[in-house]
Amino acid sequence: MRHVGRIVFAWAVAAGCRHHAVITPHAEPVVERGVAGVVFDSLAGGGLRDARVELANASHPEQRTTTLLTDSVGHFADSDLAPGRYIATFYHRRLDSLGISAATLLLDLRGPGGLWVDFVVPSAAKLRSVFCGTKSIADSTGVIFGRVFDARTRAPLYGAVVKGEWLDLDVQFGNGVRLGRPHTEARSRSDGFFVLCGMPITTDVSVEAAHPGRRSGVIGLHLGDGLAYRDLFLSDSQHVVIHGNVLGANGGPIPRAHVSVASSHTEAVADENGVFSLMVDRAGTQTVTARAIGYYQQERTVDVFPDSTQWVELDLPTMVSVLDTVHVRGRRLNDDPHGFNARRNSGFGTFLTDADIGAAIPRSTTDLIERSPATPLARLPNGHLGVRVRGTPCLPVLVLNGHSLPILQDVTEIDNLVDLTNISRMEIYTAGEIPRQFMQGSPCAAIIVWTKH
Repeated sequence: MRHVGRIVFAWAVAAGCRHHAVITPHAEPVVERGVAGVVFDSLAGGGLRDARVELANASHPEQRTTTLLTDSVGHFADSDLAPGRYIATFYHRRLDSLGISAATLLLDLRGPGGLWVDFVVPSAAKLRSVFCGTKSIADSTGVIFGRVFDARTRAPLYGAVVKGEWLDLDVQFGNGVRLGRPHTEARSRSDGFFVLCGMPITTDVSVEAAHPGRRSGVIGLHLGDGLAYRDLFLSDSQHVVIHGNVLGANGGPIPRAHVSVASSHTEAVADENGVFSLMVDRAGTQTVTARAIGYYQQERTVDVFPDSTQWVELDLPTMVSVLDTVHVRGRRLNDDPHGFNARRNSGFGTFLTDADIGAAIPRSTTDLIERSPATPLARLPNGHLGVRVRGTPCLPVLVLNGHSLPILQDVTEIDNLVDLTNISRMEIYTAGEIPRQFMQGSPCAAIIVWTKH
């Protein structure tokens, strides 16, 4: 048996910079005849299914290329491959999406026995260092990459500006808190490929793309392992209808669920069967949001094409289905069971105790919110009432006794959900201040209410 060793990385950047494969000898499975091996995907941690391995006769290139398809665990083999020297590589849509291509290897099958060959899709750390340099590993930043296309023609777009933006909270002792929105931009290559370096891995990044006369919606990406891939489709301003349905955890429809798109001011209400039709002002990559009382809000990124019918299925988990899995028994051991005092001492947000609420003599719960300098009331584009956060009108999320409740249309809905006379404590946060346990989606503000009973 002979072997060519493990290929630590077998790839090259699609722009034309090709790396030589690195070989480290090690014991491999015995191959009696022909060739066998595996294509391993380091990103997914398993074999790469349906990869196309091609072997061309190096001495007789006019002969037909041998093509092998990997199985469900990434294996390939051909025991009948004739002796000779072969140029080997592999192809897969995974490589296309990463903007890289496999290296070519020279295999010598002229001696006794067969050959074992390993191809490896590089790991997230390796891709980060290649796309953005080793500094991206040292400073613990992430990478967002993908390709930009025209939503109508599906053709790649050259020179599109891709922007990544995130919230940055800077605590300066003695000087309070500074909230910033840093961002990074990159331009797409001729094949539409783009790379955003220096992305934070501890918070979500808002990504959007623009090209003269076209743009995408804003989507949120999380870089769990420091790497995120997403293609972006851009469109001009043209009304498109998104159809779909909203379902609960049991698969049943959720009537009267509210569905909207972040980049559009329109909203649709699902019918009794949970079916909705939502008109948006442009096609392309968009974020669809569904909300319903008693369910957690859900966001889903979709690619909307102007020449085809879009059907989007949104699944909303119930608050009961999530909360019923937690059972707390025992007695209260401290006077701050919800962490109210601890959060107030951190210096972020607005806090109202029972005494503060009584002294304010509010007319309603909404009146308490309006009196906070961070969340004055303001009219939304659709005419409903919301709060103004850093100059922009929006709807906050309500958290009642630790349970998130979506505000569907108007901030005054809180008056119907919360009895003013039963409020014990209230916390008000704007984006960037909201504690993690109260985060659901990406709200602009959060109203936390604790009741007496």
